[in-house]
Amino acid sequence: MTKVPVETWEAAIAAVAGGLSERKATKAYGISRGPLHQRINGLVPLEARLGPQLGYITEGADRGVVETVRYRALHGMCVRYEELRSMLRVAAETAGTRPLNDDFPNDKFTQRWLAKHPDLSSRTAQLLDVDRASASTADVVLHYFNNLQSVMKTLDLLDKPNRIWNCNETGICPQGRGRVRVICPKALRANVQRSADRENVSIMACVNAAAKECHRFTFSRV
Repeated sequence: MTKVPVETWEAAIAAVAGGLSERKATKAYGISRGPLHQRINGLVPLEARLGPQLGYITEGADRGVVETVRYRALHGMCVRYEELRSMLRVAAETAGTRPLNDDFPNDKFTQRWLAKHPDLSSRTAQLLDVDRASASTADVVLHYFNNLQSVMKTLDLLDKPNRIWNCNETGICPQGRGRVRVICPKALRANVQRSADRENVSIMACVNAAAKECHRFTFSRV
C-alpha cells in the first residue's frame, strides 16, 4: 500500500476544518476515513506509517513518559522495566482513547514502545551511591576537568602520560549488586541508587595515561 504524503493529510484536515465532512474528504483525497479521523483528533502523527499504531497513548503523553525516563536517568535513578510499564498504563488511562485490557501494557507493547524510541535502551543497572549521585552534576564535572587542565599545564604534564596517574575505587556489596533491568538513554550510564551506609569490600586500582598499572589493593570498609 502506497504511503500517503503528509501534504495530502494536511489538505484533507484543512478541508474538514473548512466544513467538508470526513466521508467526502476521504473520497476527494483518496484516503481512508479511519486514519483521517485519527489524525484530525491527534491520535497519531501525520507522518505515521500505515498498520498497527501505538494509539493507546497520545503523542503528548508519550513525550511525557520519555522526558520522565530521561530526567530520572540524568539524576542516577533509571526507570526499571516494571516502572516503565506502570508509567505507560497511567499515560494510557489519563490521555488515551481506547479501552485497556487488565494486562496492558504487556511485554509486546512495551517492546514496541522501546523500538519506537531507539535512543532508549533496556540495560542491566549499575549501582550508584546516593552521595555520589548528588555530587555528579554537570557543573562539578566541568569544574574538575577545567581544574585538571590548569594543573597539568602548571606542572608541565600535558605531554608526559607516564606521570599522570588515576586511582579509582570499585566497591563490592555483600548484599548483592541488584542487577535489575532499567530503561536508560543510550548516551547515559544505567545507574540506580543505593544506601551510602552499607559495608563494602573495596578494590583500589591505579593506572596512568600510558596504560601502565600498579598492583591492586583491597580492603573492607563500612
